Amino acid sequence: MDMAAHRERLEGDPWFASLEAPLRTRILSRIRLRSFAQDARIYRIGDPPDGLHAVVDGEVRLVAYPAPGRQILNMILRPGNWFGEVSVLDGGPRPHDAIATRPTLIASLAPPDIDALAAEAPGFYRHVGTLSCRHQRASLRFIGALLTASPEDRILALAHTAASRDDEGVATLRMTQEDIAGLVGLSRQHLNTLLAAMERDGRIARGYGVIRLLDRGPVDSG
Repeated sequence: MDMAAHRERLEGDPWFASLEAPLRTRILSRIRLRSFAQDARIYRIGDPPDGLHAVVDGEVRLVAYPAPGRQILNMILRPGNWFGEVSVLDGGPRPHDAIATRPTLIASLAPPDIDALAAEAPGFYRHVGTLSCRHQRASLRFIGALLTASPEDRILALAHTAASRDDEGVATLRMTQEDIAGLVGLSRQHLNTLLAAMERDGRIARGYGVIRLLDRGPVDSG
């Protein structure tokens, strides 16, 4: 993939597109590309900050673990989306795992490059702060929806947020039932009972590691 393709992917993100053209060019000149296999960690919770990252191809999920056996899905990131800004701003350890859910290509800005950009463009950290605010608002909306919804609606909210369209245009969630149960706050047994009822009602179709949403509701493109 050449630099023109990188620019097209990254400028599809509203945050990156809002930056001044000279700053976008400086950022693109400093990124390095890294490939990750499915289920690989770009970074782990507690890791020291290693820069700012963007998804060029594939998908990344940000997952935290508030208690043993529990997970919180903070965000799903798709091509063009930037992440990792919290530790860039405060220098603290990573607050969640960043997991590649399929083979994924990441563009990264290392800390020395971030420092150089901040020296060249004094407003750079304000832009990074704006990115953090965008992510915080999106995460709060998603978590709020999960907390106030019925178990069935929690499953559908997660599915519509995390799903992508397959070749037939059907929203498809690729996630284990164990992960789904942890993210929506249900036991595996309760989740399996609900999924079976939803399948009988024609709302979903299940396969190995896959749930297809047959109601064709909206899918968050990230």
